[in-house]
Amino acid sequence: KPFSEIETAQVSRFISRHNGTFVHYVNFHAYSQLWMSPWGYTLTKPEQFKLQDDGSAKAVQALRAVFGIHAREWISPATIIYMVHALLSNYDKDP
Repeated sequence: KPFSEIETAQVSRFISRHNGTFVHYVNFHAYSQLWMSPWGYTLTKPEQFKLQDDGSAKAVQALRAVFGIHAREWISPATIIYMVHALLSNYDKDP
């Protein structure tokens, strides 16, 4: 269920209160250092993909330049996390 967790619910409330003032929203997965796009439930790219892609690529480059953080190129959560989850949850069913 969307926004079922306290963290995502609070972020949703904050963004809703500041409606129209955000140009870009990002989610940095600190544990695995993934720069993830703001969509993740499907592999279909959103209408604003080019804008998101350009902004995210610049952010990853800035992290490397300023902090030396080698974040992986930004990625859709659907591409990596859900795929890994599916592989792990079906591991015992594979031949």
